[in-house]
Amino acid sequence: MPNDSVPASVPESDTSEAADLAEAMEALKQSELRAAQGPIDPGTGWGGLPEGIMGIILTHLDFSALKRVRLVSDHWRYAADRNLQELSPSRPKAHTIVAKFPSVTSIDFSSCQNMRNRNLSLLARRNLKLRSIAIGHASAYAYGKPRITNQALSSLAQMTGLQSLRLAECSAITNNGMAQLSVLTQLRSLAVMCCPRISDRGVAIAAKLPHLLHLNAYGCQKVTEQLLEQLQGHTQLETLQLGFTRIQSTGLRFLRALTNLRTLAFCAEDISSSSLTVYWQQSLGSIID
Repeated sequence: MPNDSVPASVPESDTSEAADLAEAMEALKQSELRAAQGPIDPGTGWGGLPEGIMGIILTHLDFSALKRVRLVSDHWRYAADRNLQELSPSRPKAHTIVAKFPSVTSIDFSSCQNMRNRNLSLLARRNLKLRSIAIGHASAYAYGKPRITNQALSSLAQMTGLQSLRLAECSAITNNGMAQLSVLTQLRSLAVMCCPRISDRGVAIAAKLPHLLHLNAYGCQKVTEQLLEQLQGHTQLETLQLGFTRIQSTGLRFLRALTNLRTLAFCAEDISSSSLTVYWQQSLGSIID
């Protein structure tokens, strides 16, 4: 019996894009071989691929491949820098970041020694579409702590599109500075780690962030169970990480209100395992004691 069914047609635009991508990826496979043969003429053949096609290629590559792409030619290096979205610099040269990487949305300054207010002030002025910033590294092996103050938090408050913010080993920031971050209403993840001058009042700005799902206050030694009391109304919270604070077993009663909590992490807290038993019935995804 003849088959009268008509095969589904593929939009011409899709086939054209697929062909362009296949051709571009083939050029990429040959790049390392040809790069060893001498100087590249960026105006001819694969060495001068349009930036649009280069953008398609770059979305299919991991970070290690991007580093190799930058070695092919000046043209490829420029295209890679223009399309880079995640950056982990070793030096906090904000003006260089803005000039070379205009598409960046995520910056990890953990490896930057002596981060200063000026670096963040420069970033805030340039209207980058940043979604994630990490400053400092809460590790025993970290060196070169951030030298930022509340002035830097004022700069961060201007980056209203931030969805993730991590502040670690920032010894000069205070509760008053943290209050400025309450305008970052798009935040989904906030980590304030090993910041010795931050207490319950500073971390409790989380209760004013309507979309916040993940909160980390590890190493903030002035934090007590009053923080848990102030978080009772933030019922959408899914992750709460605490360690080396002053929270005790008596504060666990406030967790009953956090009905969406899935991960609760305690490290070196004055809380017994028996005190946590009651909360297994709350369907927490994981509890680390």
